[in-house]
Amino acid sequence: NDVITFRSADSIVTHRIIEDRPDSYITKGDANNTADLTPTLKSDVIGKVVLVIPGIGKFIEYLRTPLGMLCLVAVGFALIEIPYYIQTNRKR
Repeated sequence: NDVITFRSADSIVTHRIIEDRPDSYITKGDANNTADLTPTLKSDVIGKVVLVIPGIGKFIEYLRTPLGMLCLVAVGFALIEIPYYIQTNRKR
């Protein structure tokens, strides 16, 4: 039941393993009713899902919007300027 990412023709696919064979896996997408027609060779596997952070995809999509990018720039600016501001006030 592991979720893996693998190369399939000219694309990258992420599916769940439903059967483990000696040199390949039978996989199935969670949104599909049937298993993939072609077995996935173990050598084509790029990686395995080890951690899922709920909502991180929505956060990343937000950062890709104009307002999200503006927030990202503002946070970066604050991280640079706040230490300078604190140091300047300590000298007074």
